This record gives sequence, structure tokens and C-alpha cells, in this order.
Amino acid sequence: MIVQLRYYTEGPGKDEGIQEGDVLVSNNPQLAGGSHLPDITVITPVFNQGKIVFFVASRGHHQVQPWPP
Repeated sequence: MIVQLRYYTEGPGKDEGIQEGDVLVSNNPQLAGGSHLPDITVITPVFNQGKIVFFVASRGHHQVQPWPP
């Protein structure tokens, strides 16, 4: 998950900035360090007096449904 955090805080999106109330959600396995599409990573910045003091992150996985069912 650290790769995704770095991607969003130091990569191409850094110029947009992270504002209080933002939540970053990604399932991109190539650009941001996820392992594959069914993995969804949620990163939430925690602010104190207008500055980011740390991030809370979690990753969930949803079932890959075989085809045809």
C-alpha cells in the first residue's frame, strides 16, 4: 500500500493536492501498486490544524466470478 500512497502524494496527482475530507480509492494494479483489479485500496488522510499528520489505509478484495457462471 505504500506504493499507492507514494503514487498519489508524490506522483502525477500531487499537484492537485489532498484536501481535508478527501478519500483516495484505487484498484489500478500497474500504476499504483495494487496486486490485481479485484483489490481495492482506500487511503484516507488524517488532518490536524490543516496539515496531514498521517494516513489510514486498507485494502479489500472482491470475488472474481468465473465466466460462464
